[in-house]
Amino acid sequence: MKNTFTSILALSLIIVSTSAQAKGKIGHKKHRKHAVKSVVGDTSEFGVLKDKFSAHQRLTSGGGEYYTKSESRLRAEHSQLYHSIQRAVTEDRISEQDARDAINYLLKVGAKHLAAGDAASFTKTSEELSQIKKSIKAKMTEKVPAGIITPNVNRLQFQMEEAIRFGEATDRLSSGDIKSLRRKIDSLEAQEDKAKADETLSDRDHEKLLQDSREIWQDTLGKF
Repeated sequence: MKNTFTSILALSLIIVSTSAQAKGKIGHKKHRKHAVKSVVGDTSEFGVLKDKFSAHQRLTSGGGEYYTKSESRLRAEHSQLYHSIQRAVTEDRISEQDARDAINYLLKVGAKHLAAGDAASFTKTSEELSQIKKSIKAKMTEKVPAGIITPNVNRLQFQMEEAIRFGEATDRLSSGDIKSLRRKIDSLEAQEDKAKADETLSDRDHEKLLQDSREIWQDTLGKF
């Protein structure tokens, strides 16, 4: 009887140990899967380049590069406009192309103001910023069907554009890298437009857009 009880106890311990190991493996796999899905374009993912990337954002999106301390009002207009464009594209109220064009024009206005030096006109620059704002407002969709809004995908796309501008400005991305990323982003946008063409978006298509955008974002990071 004693030997039988000992054998049963040993067998039970083996089963419990095996079960715990299996759960640990499953939990580890789930954790790894979650880790991949957690990629949302956070600046911390730039690692050692995080500070430089954040500084570049402040200089461009924040207008720090273009306006002096005495031009704080222009700088505020610039920054507010930049983030209103970001908000509009994240909410699917304007297209990625419209957002890209508006941001490029905004940065050109800032660069032109900087290049003018003492001859820079506060009034003229402010009017140009207002024109961009009016142009974006005119292109904005009043009401977007809730079922097709993809904020995480759109946010990643916008962050990719910022990363490309950073890489180009600092020569950290070659022209070949930029062309390669541009093709992938354009393909993703075409895929998104097709998936939303009938103003509906299936869960399957949504998940595919998320997965593809994460992969392109990781590919972008990998080129720095």
